[in-house]
Amino acid sequence: MRAVALVVLAVAPLLRPRWRWLVGAAAGTALVQASLRAQAELGASAYLVPGWLPATPDEDLRPAYEQIVATASNLADVPPRPFVLFVGGHTRGLDQVGSLLDELPHFISAIYLQMTPLTPMKDSPSKLEAVTSLYQHAASIGFQVIAGHAGAVTPTLRSLGIEAADAGLAIGEGFDQSATKRRARPGPDAGQQRGGRRSRMYFGQIGMSLEAADVERLLAVPGAAAELPATSIADIEADGNGGIWLALWEAGAVH
Repeated sequence: MRAVALVVLAVAPLLRPRWRWLVGAAAGTALVQASLRAQAELGASAYLVPGWLPATPDEDLRPAYEQIVATASNLADVPPRPFVLFVGGHTRGLDQVGSLLDELPHFISAIYLQMTPLTPMKDSPSKLEAVTSLYQHAASIGFQVIAGHAGAVTPTLRSLGIEAADAGLAIGEGFDQSATKRRARPGPDAGQQRGGRRSRMYFGQIGMSLEAADVERLLAVPGAAAELPATSIADIEADGNGGIWLALWEAGAVH
């Protein structure tokens, strides 16, 4: 799947159901069509068909997936490629996921099965066994299976007939849909921050980076701010770096 990995973040929307029904079936159809067309333009050798995650363990996603599959199968203006369908499920709603898998058509080549919450490095053996049974069920009815964010147990999954697993950004990572809906906790000094830069910036003129606070002081000095656009080698050589260094010193950014 040459280009599929490049568009995973863009084509696997994890919307909550009340938002999904708010936008309506027409918008859902347009989303699937736009996703597949974008992947076709990228030259993907297989299409990752976007899907949903349940908001609650007992939510029945079969009507939503019926629409997704119908839209993908009826799209005639993209080259024919294998379909890899994103299927989301809750680890406390395994029966609902099994029922959904049973009703999927077999022109789907593979299933990217993402369970939530799932943390293979920390979950109990009984939970991992239950989730693995679902992977095996999907494989037993004819689908190739990619276990979403289950990379930590890939060797075990392969021994049980599961084709592949996605490790996320690191092998110990997991997946929890609820974390995407939580507000980030402010830091201890968040109340004192009122916008502005919060990371270091690199200045080619001096070959070093500066703290955000130093950059703010630098830009407050007209002479220093005026030197910043002179980024070409010719400008720097002509200036000899003297002007920018003087401005930095005046701003208190260097000592």
